[in-house]
Amino acid sequence: WSSLRNANSYAELHYYSNICRLFRFTDGQEMYVKFKVRPFDEKINEDSGKVEPIGILPPETGAIPREKNDKRPLLFLAEDFQNRVNSPGGVRYIFQLQFQPIPQDDATQDIALDCTKPWDETEFPFIDVGEIIIDQNLTKEQSEELEFNPFLRCHEVDVIRATSSSESASIDHGRSLIYEICQHLRNGEPLPEAWRIFLEQSDVKVDLSGCPMAAALEEKDSGKMTLARTWYQTSWAIFAQPLLQTALPYYLMGLLVFSPLNWVIYLKDTMNCPLHWLLPLFWVSSGILAALACAVAKWIWVGKKKEGGSVMMWSKGVFMDTIWQAFRTLVGDYFMEMTSGSVLFVLWMKLMGSDIDASQGAYVDSMGAVLNPEMVEIARGGCVGREALLFGHIYEGEGGKVKFGKIRVGEGGFVGSRAVAMPGVRVESGGCLGALSLAMKEEIVKSR
Repeated sequence: WSSLRNANSYAELHYYSNICRLFRFTDGQEMYVKFKVRPFDEKINEDSGKVEPIGILPPETGAIPREKNDKRPLLFLAEDFQNRVNSPGGVRYIFQLQFQPIPQDDATQDIALDCTKPWDETEFPFIDVGEIIIDQNLTKEQSEELEFNPFLRCHEVDVIRATSSSESASIDHGRSLIYEICQHLRNGEPLPEAWRIFLEQSDVKVDLSGCPMAAALEEKDSGKMTLARTWYQTSWAIFAQPLLQTALPYYLMGLLVFSPLNWVIYLKDTMNCPLHWLLPLFWVSSGILAALACAVAKWIWVGKKKEGGSVMMWSKGVFMDTIWQAFRTLVGDYFMEMTSGSVLFVLWMKLMGSDIDASQGAYVDSMGAVLNPEMVEIARGGCVGREALLFGHIYEGEGGKVKFGKIRVGEGGFVGSRAVAMPGVRVESGGCLGALSLAMKEEIVKSR
């Protein structure tokens, strides 16, 4: 009964987090933390909407019985909150945090992690952190697309990991799985391939056949081949694509080399300059011209990929990307690979969409960093070693889609020679992905 409220407005309630997180300070100190959101109006206390026990809750609903003379719409609370959000000033809250030092013994730690018991506010008082103003309502479609997952976290506010299934900290782990499954089902999307494999191989079998949405999705996708192609896509892949990937790059390179070569021959004939002095000038000038043309071709043929976006495997975008990759490889072999590790190479990557702090000594020594240039983000002092591969895309077999994700290298972060980083990998400031190492999708490489 103490957790139930019968309020006239959502804006007149206090909101707490039952599960605590691990809070990391800038000096390296770690503490447990819980949050609270209270109304900006201090006159609205924690007992707002409190109800007195009237017996055992009805088992059918598990909620407070609605009074017979209550004629308000069933969704009056939601409508009231939306109206308040649209009003001048919106809905205002005060955001508070409650800290507790990490207990050293297991018994005290279990008490701190017990989500059914609040912390003593006398011993661990709430601290005002800031103000939250909600002044815009989302559409129903936008709300449905929102992803809520309690396992989403950052280094500063992390999930407390459990060491056994009986610990309270494991609740966040379990909830994250449930929320992700529900998110996909609510949006009418098939479960990710990784989740399907996990559920199939898990000792604990999860049966979704009782869920109408899940059953419909399974039936809908059961006969779908993710790599299936239409006849014209097959014809293009067999006849046109190989020709474009070979002939077109060399044709463009020939056009780019033609003008510098004529210029060198002109200088030789008019100024009687020795050819062996002019050839290096020709190679450098034609190489720079080819690099600029490669950057222009990237934006014309491929465009800018968005983080988290996806394209179909046999789409025009993928075909154009393979043609550009062939041209990029040719330009790299001709000139740009020799510049890897220099400022010139970093500037070339920036022209193609990479977010690199070139002014502070970022170092890139690999053509594998320009597979998806706009998916690479390197802070100052970041380093990518020789022949490292930064994959900004991945094919997961979900409906035949290629998905994109950024690789981020933090300040002073290091990716070793021939290391492989998959989409979504984040090398934290000072972190090191060693030589020949593999960082899986969305993995975080932490500093030691």
